Amino acid sequence: MLRTALGPAIARFLEAPDIVEVMLNPDGRLWVDRLREGLCATDELLV
Repeated sequence: MLRTALGPAIARFLEAPDIVEVMLNPDGRLWVDRLREGLCATDELLV
């Protein structure tokens, strides 16, 4: 359902084995929580 709603921008993050959480801020910025790196911003902007 997320893949359909948010498209390819989020699909690659959902499939990555090292990502435990994907977050979308109210401003449209996409953040991911990686096992070894922790929370980090992506270059994706969903509007």
